[in-house]
Amino acid sequence: MAEKTFPLEKILTASAAEYCASEGKNLSDYKLKGVFVVVSPTESRARQDEKLISPLLTREVYLQARHFAEQISKNHPDAEVVTNYNESAVQNSQYDVRFYARGTALIPRKKP
Repeated sequence: MAEKTFPLEKILTASAAEYCASEGKNLSDYKLKGVFVVVSPTESRARQDEKLISPLLTREVYLQARHFAEQISKNHPDAEVVTNYNESAVQNSQYDVRFYARGTALIPRKKP
């Protein structure tokens, strides 16, 4: 059975405190885990027409978010939500682009 990917709608730019306040929960109810992902999508970029190559292509930003979600599913399967999501792109040359994404996974603490 294929692994279910973490839902994109649960990757938030809001802080952990803002999320907890909006849900009526306490931050102490969660373990916080940092999530860091680096992707270099040169393979997909090399297949496209050279005129379309840009480090900020909507498709690549979406693929970065999907990859980030896959890493959450793989490394933090118990995460309820990811907060403080931030991504950036750095272009070192025409074909060398790196996407960096980070966030904080909120994992519910097991109640005794």
